[in-house]
Amino acid sequence: MHSVFTFLCMTLLATGVSYAQGKDTKGPPKPQEITLTTPDGWPISITYYESSNAADSPVVVLLHGKGGNKRVWDRQFAPILQQNGYAVVSVDLRKHGNSQMPAADTAGNKNQKPAAKTKLSALDYKAMVALDLETV
Repeated sequence: MHSVFTFLCMTLLATGVSYAQGKDTKGPPKPQEITLTTPDGWPISITYYESSNAADSPVVVLLHGKGGNKRVWDRQFAPILQQNGYAVVSVDLRKHGNSQMPAADTAGNKNQKPAAKTKLSALDYKAMVALDLETV
């Protein structure tokens, strides 16, 4: 009886180890670079880290600080959240990182001055809250 119990325990242990090893080698899904467009026409660059868990996983949206960009999160923090079961979205708000208005679009946009492409105004900050986050 003791040897049957030992055999069952060893079998379960071996099965669990091989299952865990198979799961670890696959790793989480690769991040996806996506460009969204706000209602006022700005391209918003995001990186989406799909959760390796169920579709109803909690979502974390990561925003950078003034003068920053989403890369501040992409190196370590976002992948750690993803590995812990979260779906993660890191965002470049307008006029930051890859969320820049193309030069051709700036010329045709009556509301967008070419010099305003790099300088942030109070209206830009309002648009970040009202339009950029709504789009994400």
